[in-house]
Amino acid sequence: MSRSLFACLTPPLPELGVGKWPGAVAFVGSDWGGGVCLAMAHAKKHRHRVADLALLMPSFREKEKGELARVRLGGKGALILWAKDDQFHSWASFKAQPLASLSKALGGAGAGGKLTEYVVDRKADAKWKPESKERAIVHFLTGSDPLPSTQRVTNRPVSEAKGTDGRAATQSCNVVFLAPAAPASPANSAPQARLPCPAGGGASGVEALKKLRAGGELAGLLRGMAGAGGAAAGGAAGRALSRLPCLAPGPG
Repeated sequence: MSRSLFACLTPPLPELGVGKWPGAVAFVGSDWGGGVCLAMAHAKKHRHRVADLALLMPSFREKEKGELARVRLGGKGALILWAKDDQFHSWASFKAQPLASLSKALGGAGAGGKLTEYVVDRKADAKWKPESKERAIVHFLTGSDPLPSTQRVTNRPVSEAKGTDGRAATQSCNVVFLAPAAPASPANSAPQARLPCPAGGGASGVEALKKLRAGGELAGLLRGMAGAGGAAAGGAAGRALSRLPCLAPGPG
């Protein structure tokens, strides 16, 4: 990082009350803000103010090789978050020099070290979602997980609505439960339309349909019945159907 840029950014610190802080605090920064945090962490004048670092792809280049080895963090250490496929922040370049020096200062990223790497291959990964990154930062700084049950669904979403017939419909986990229909009262129930059921003539109706089918006329007549003309357009087929016996005649 440019020393002139750092010099421009650090004078406002007393105005922010930095000199009145009871001790070192955690610094969280992204991109250039992360670079400022790293610069403060190794600067002789300011490093005593820095206890922890949580940095999202910080922009930082050592002016002197190994200068980050002077970093001394009295808290939990440093968390580095990075997406390898980012076109503006090279993980390979950062890992080769600045991170190598920081790792040396903090004892590495393994057991006993104070360096934590949160690295994903692609920004499209679930671990790079804003809520996932924020969760990692909070967990690193506080030691507690703000969302311990984030991967477990404990309560399925439920939605309620009413159907066109007025019945309640409840949807839970993509399953729709329809309330039973209310029994119709004699006062508001409309009479059911029923096909006429002639006492006789069933056999003649069947024979008429057979003749129409044998002559290749039945399909066309049935299509005519299905159109706007209804049974009238069906002609002979309609008359034959009207003579068929009812399978479930109504009372009376």
